[in-house]
Amino acid sequence: MRTQLHIQQVLLTWTWGGLSFHAVDWLESRGMSWWPAVATMWAALPAGLLLGWLLWLGTGRGPGLRLALVEASPIPLLVLGLTGLLAGTSSRGHLFVLIWLSALALIFLVIIAGTGSEKSADAGNRSRHPDVVQVTTDLGG
Repeated sequence: MRTQLHIQQVLLTWTWGGLSFHAVDWLESRGMSWWPAVATMWAALPAGLLLGWLLWLGTGRGPGLRLALVEASPIPLLVLGLTGLLAGTSSRGHLFVLIWLSALALIFLVIIAGTGSEKSADAGNRSRHPDVVQVTTDLGG
């Protein structure tokens, strides 16, 4: 569960740090001036939170409200940012920031994957209680 939250935080940071600029560039290329484009980009977070809350309500109000909010909050900005990236309206500086943040995100995800596999390997080698010694005898006879 902790690894899943770390991965979601990396996605959220990558989206806000890297793709938000591309969303603004795309909105400007569509005829919107700079300040309304920035305001639309910032309005994407509450829209994503509202989407996550509606998903949480629609799925029976399980225990994962925080997870639903974290998972759904970057969706509107992902759509706007990736549209701007694929439309080719992004500036060179914004592409550099996205590449830099993508490299950092990949390094962080590799670290998470490495620590997750070590924990799962250690979990199979432990007994139920650290003070309990397991004794096995060979009574094959």
